[in-house]
Amino acid sequence: MTPIVGATALPAGTSVALASGGERRPVEDLAPGAILDSGAVLTSVVELPTGAVADAVILAAGAIGPGSPSAPLILSPLQWIAFADQLAPAGALANGATIRRLPAAPPQWYALAADQAATLTAEGVSLPLPGPRGFATRLRPLPAGPELVALRAGLCPPPPLPLRLMLGAQELPATLGADRLEVTLPVTDGAPMTVLRLVSPPGRQRGSLDSRRFGVAVRGVELDGKALALDDPGFGEGFYAIERHDNAAWRWTSGDATLALPPSTSPRVMVLHLTSWHTHLEPA
Repeated sequence: MTPIVGATALPAGTSVALASGGERRPVEDLAPGAILDSGAVLTSVVELPTGAVADAVILAAGAIGPGSPSAPLILSPLQWIAFADQLAPAGALANGATIRRLPAAPPQWYALAADQAATLTAEGVSLPLPGPRGFATRLRPLPAGPELVALRAGLCPPPPLPLRLMLGAQELPATLGADRLEVTLPVTDGAPMTVLRLVSPPGRQRGSLDSRRFGVAVRGVELDGKALALDDPGFGEGFYAIERHDNAAWRWTSGDATLALPPSTSPRVMVLHLTSWHTHLEPA
């Protein structure tokens, strides 16, 4: 799936590999009849109207592997990337660091079509190039699910969560992972409740009419291994209402949220289970 059916769209300035002795040429300098490194022959090179591609992601050099891409590469989030016989959309690989969303897409894009289903190499990255009948039969698009998650994690592990846990003015040392935060809560003598603040950079959901600010999405809380219900009254100011899809449930924070827990006479281990959705937010 690309912004133009039956074509692969690339922004001006993207270097494309040709069959002639390792030659590379900017996409805007290509013309019908050019032979790509895969052997496919371009049948059309069309400049798209300004705004035809509304969103974009940028892959830093080496985001996929050594020399891939060889230079920063901008793609539509809908652009498939080829990994051997598998395809993954560029937007699904965004991790907020080496692959991230851009505030705005470049204005000038070119759509390429070829005489056969093949691939093209853009800045060292293999992209599927549809033929008259679609993608090459050997290429299998990965649906959303475990395989796609595993591919993303192996290619570009996400950075630690941009999340701090505060107890009053004290920041609690925590173990951060891609989708969890684990912390030992100290004893708070004499306090009626243990009130924590979850602080993270706020953002907005790209392409949404929702004007709210979002921090992280919490899908579960454990205290010493026991689950705390998402509708527990301890979820205070800064938490949005519970959202659900199929069997999953979560609560977004606004970037600064309070979580009040019953007091304890001994230290407790708390684990926050989160999502990676904050990596898809644009700065608020």
